[in-house]
Amino acid sequence: MAGDEITEAISDQYLLDFPVAERSKRDIVCKGKAVVTDILGFDREVSIEEMIHHIYTPIEQLAASIAEEILCLNSKAPKAVMLIGGGSLTPKLPKLNDQLQLVKKKQQPFIFQDIFRFIEFSTEKTRGNYRLLKNGLTTSFDAEIHHGDQLAIEWFYV
Repeated sequence: MAGDEITEAISDQYLLDFPVAERSKRDIVCKGKAVVTDILGFDREVSIEEMIHHIYTPIEQLAASIAEEILCLNSKAPKAVMLIGGGSLTPKLPKLNDQLQLVKKKQQPFIFQDIFRFIEFSTEKTRGNYRLLKNGLTTSFDAEIHHGDQLAIEWFYV
């Protein structure tokens, strides 16, 4: 439900076929920007800020409809809401917190070692020492990471 409505808004705004709009939405959310090719064949770079600006109204409407449905089903504001699925990655959808008057809890920052929950990594065939890099600089497993950081592990032999 959520992801398709937002994809449709992106499709309309940038004149994209639906599958192209879906792929572009994911790229923009994950990478902060993407080059999109409209149905006329013109390329355009779209940043996450620009995309949010153009689809802010559909995002607000989506948050309102989700909040309304939760309140209808629950008869009162819940103590917490967990968003799942691709649509849950919609930027600014956490405005839902405001509409449900949820108490915001401080989110713990991601640290370098958290990436191993999302990637497969084996040390079976590695030898020597390693160095962790964040944005080209040596870092540690407990270093905070942020959207857009470039992370790497370099192996070297002594």
